[in-house]
Amino acid sequence: MHTNTDPIPIHRPTILVIDDDRAITHAVALRLTNERCRCVTATSGTEAISAYTLEDFDLVITDLDLPGIDGLGVVSLIRSQSDIPIIVISGFAELHAEMLKQFDNISIMAKPLHTHSLMQLVTHRLAA
Repeated sequence: MHTNTDPIPIHRPTILVIDDDRAITHAVALRLTNERCRCVTATSGTEAISAYTLEDFDLVITDLDLPGIDGLGVVSLIRSQSDIPIIVISGFAELHAEMLKQFDNISIMAKPLHTHSLMQLVTHRLAA
């Protein structure tokens, strides 16, 4: 009898983290990596769209105020191709909430970010 002693592979969610503030992308990606996620970061909407077209993501975290293509453009493009969960982070969450109602499967989180709350939301959205 042959037994396989290799560990069962566990799916590591791949998350695209988009913010023009490199300190935020670094902090969020570090925390997600510590939670066994694989992260790709982008600091502009154009860079984010490029990354999005190159691989499959399980979740996207994006700011709205981005150079190049803004976050709303990123959300719109992603939503036109996929229904993956998107978490929008914004310093003006209340102002953007109405605008984002047109999209399904979106969560909004206000800045400043609290990584513990963000991780709870990420876990919830990935489990949904």
